[in-house]
Parts: sequence; C-alpha cells; structure tokens
Amino acid sequence: MSSSEDESIRQYFQLLEIFAYGTYTDYKESGLPPLSEAQDLKLKQLTIAALAAQKRTIPYSLLLDSLNIENLRELEDLIIECIYQGLIEGKLDQEKQQLEIDCTIGRDVRIEDIDSMINTLSTWKDKSQVLLEEINLKIMHAQTEDEQIKSQKEAFEKNLEEKKGVIKTSLAEEPEQQMMMDQDFHFMDPSRGPRGRKGRKGRNKHRHM
Repeated sequence: MSSSEDESIRQYFQLLEIFAYGTYTDYKESGLPPLSEAQDLKLKQLTIAALAAQKRTIPYSLLLDSLNIENLRELEDLIIECIYQGLIEGKLDQEKQQLEIDCTIGRDVRIEDIDSMINTLSTWKDKSQVLLEEINLKIMHAQTEDEQIKSQKEAFEKNLEEKKGVIKTSLAEEPEQQMMMDQDFHFMDPSRGPRGRKGRKGRNKHRHM
C-alpha cells in the first residue's frame, strides 16, 4: 500500500470519527478535503445536536460561529430542519436570539470520555439514593401522622358517643324526676292540706263570737 493510499485511509478514518462524535469546528480545524453538500449539511446538524447536549440554551452567536454561518435566516432554517428530523426538541426565541433545548439525540462516545460518563452516572446514582431515602422518611412521617389523626378521631368519636349516651339517659330519667318533684311539692304546700282548711274555719268562728 502506497503512502498516498495510507493518507487517504487516514483522512477517511478521521472524517468518520468527526461524524461519529465531532463537530463542524473539528472538521474546519482538521484540514480535511471539502465535504459534499449533503455531508456538510449533515455535519452541521450533528454539531447542533452536540451543542444541545451541552447547553439548555444556545445563543445564536455561538451557533453562527460553530457552524461557520453568517446568514441568520440560514441558521434558523437549519435549526427548524433539525427539529423536524427529530435530532433536537426545542424552540427558537427570536427576541432573545437563542435556541432553547428540551432534549436531543445522543452521539457516539469517545473512548476517553467513558470514565467521565461513569463518574457522572455514579454521582447521579448517589444523589438519587439520597433523594430516595428522604422520600421514604417523608412517607414514614406522613404515615405516622395519619395513624395519629385516625387515633385522635376514634377517641373523639368514642367520647362523643359516651356523651350522647349520658344525655339520652338524662332525658329519659327527667320525666320521672319531674313527677316525683310535683308529688313532693303537693305534700309540702300547707294551703293544700287538711290543716290549712281547718285553720281558716277556726278563725272565722272566733270572729262570730
């Protein structure tokens, strides 16, 4: 294999790596041969996806510089095409001159980036574990409060029923007590007894004498 063939293979391999996980800036700095129109468009789209994976909000100025585009209309058309193709989800903010990202596709991962990804995932796992423990504690606290409320409600209802029973018993006994009080009053009233009537007759008789 000649040196020219080796160089050609090297360039193709380098270009393949750029399309796998590189950006348009990497291509411009590589000194590789010109891309076809379709290749140029595809790499620019992949570059937008790569930037979207790094930032939730991407200024137009950064996109124009990263894509080597000078026309703002061309940039917005390119972004809209990326959205239609499902490479990114987001919206254009023309007033603030920025692209707001909701989500994006994943690109291939460089071997040297694997350790960083593992560390990121480990950190996420640890934070998730702490969050899960906090949620479990809140659930236990809520269950304890719920049991206390139920216990207080049961005690209140029991006390209420007891008071209702006392009131019903009192109301049932009241007529009988009233009757007894009426009878006692009848015997204690002198104007109603025989001695009361006799006394009045004696006074009248004394006056005639």
